[in-house]
Amino acid sequence: MSVVQADEEELILSKNASEALKDFAREMNIGLDTDSIFFRKNLQTALDTTEREHEFDFSFGGEIEIKLLGMNPVLGQTLSSTGLTVWASSQLLSRYLFSIKNQLVGKNIIELGAGLGLCGLLVAHVEGVRSVVLTDGGEEFTEEAYDKLHLQVERNRSKVRCPVYVEKFKWGDDTRKILADYPKGFDVVVGADVIYEKEAVVPLLNSVAELLGRKDGAKFLLGYTHRNVSIDFVIREAEERNLAW
Repeated sequence: MSVVQADEEELILSKNASEALKDFAREMNIGLDTDSIFFRKNLQTALDTTEREHEFDFSFGGEIEIKLLGMNPVLGQTLSSTGLTVWASSQLLSRYLFSIKNQLVGKNIIELGAGLGLCGLLVAHVEGVRSVVLTDGGEEFTEEAYDKLHLQVERNRSKVRCPVYVEKFKWGDDTRKILADYPKGFDVVVGADVIYEKEAVVPLLNSVAELLGRKDGAKFLLGYTHRNVSIDFVIREAEERNLAW
C-alpha cells in the first residue's frame, strides 16, 4: 500500500468540497488532471499565476453590446466576493432573456444576486422595458462588489433604454422597504446562480413571492446551476409559494 501524505498545513477537504473544486476546474477549463493526488496544489498554482482583472464583452444578436469589468472567472471562488465575476448561468440566462425580449416590454424588472449585473443590464437595453433594479447583498457582497456593480451601470448607461437603479438587498430580508421605494412593484424577478446552498432556497423564494405579489403574469426567471441543491427541491418549494413551474 502506498500512502501520500499531505503537507501539514494543507487542509483536509470533505468529499463534497473536493468534488466542487474539481467541477470548478472543469467548468473553467483550467486543464488540470482532477484525479491527480496533487490536484489541489496544482490548482492553487494555476490560480496564483492567473491575471486578476478581466474585461467581459457580450454581444446579443448584433443589437446589444455590453462591456463589464470584473475579475477573471477562474479566480471567482477564491475571491472575497463571488459577485465580482460573470458565471456561466448568468450568460445562459441573459441569452434566454434576449430571446424573449418582446415579452419584457412594459415590465418593471428586478435582478437578485446581480453580481456584475449582466442579466439586468441586458434587459435594460431592450426598447420598452420600464425600469430595472439591480440588487445584491449579504456578507459576501462587499463594498468592492457594490462599487463594481455601480461601475458596470455607468459603463453601459449611454446605451440603456430605461432607468437603472442599484440597491443593496439580500433575499430573506424584509421586502417592505424596497417595495415602498418602487411602489409600482415588479413584473419580473430574475436571478442567475443564486441557488448554491439548500438553506438559501426558502429565503430566496419567499422574497421572490413577496416582490412579485399577486400580479397577473408575473414571472420568476431562474438561471440554475446544479451545485449542492436538487432542482426538484427548488421546484417543490416554489410551488408551495404559488410559483408554478
